Amino acid sequence: MLETRSRGDIESTIRAGVLEQGTMDLLNEAGLGARMLAEGAVHHGFRTRVSKGKRRRIALTELTGHSITVYAQHEVIKDSGRRAP
Repeated sequence: MLETRSRGDIESTIRAGVLEQGTMDLLNEAGLGARMLAEGAVHHGFRTRVSKGKRRRIALTELTGHSITVYAQHEVIKDSGRRAP
């Protein structure tokens, strides 16, 4: 990754993050997924509002066979600076 700001600035900037299965797999394969697995919030779907306030659940795992993980972007940056075991 290339960035114009210092590592400290990047790691201290709080950013949301949703990781799709492919990204989760890459972090795990690189040996950098331990904290994501321990601290991230796995979601198998989500609810959204459609017309007239009706809610609908999108069942990601049922539809795609994959889930997502909520894990902040700045935490991924911190993990990327660590050496894989």
